[in-house]
Amino acid sequence: MATAPGKMDMPSNQGAPMREPGDKQSVNSGKTSGASAPAMDKNPSKHQATADQLTSNPKLSANLQELFPPGASLSSEAAGFKNLGDFVAAAHVSHNLGIPFADLKGKVTGGTSLGQAIHELRPDANAKAETARAKEQAKKTLHDSGS
Repeated sequence: MATAPGKMDMPSNQGAPMREPGDKQSVNSGKTSGASAPAMDKNPSKHQATADQLTSNPKLSANLQELFPPGASLSSEAAGFKNLGDFVAAAHVSHNLGIPFADLKGKVTGGTSLGQAIHELRPDANAKAETARAKEQAKKTLHDSGS
């Protein structure tokens, strides 16, 4: 079959369920299993709750505990973060800039980016540089702890 000039020969999506723009639900491939299978991932710990990751890695917990006041519960502090990396980066920002962690956590878990939260809480800081610094520190902290 010939394709009109300027048109790409694309498969038809007739019969496919309609979705709203931005809908993140995956379209069923036609197989019915009753329950959707989890996505396959090379890093299964990514799907493990942040608190569980902290509990199962004492070395990481010990390293992070140094960034918080004595007696702080890392599991409580990590609650609400999308993933372990975001929590660790926020902990480093708080420690580096002297921003109360509760203030930073409230903004970041409320949907504000880490950079924007830094800008709002410490307008005199270079938010872009501090975000990059904290992400690099988080990467090192996670690597050094075997995460």
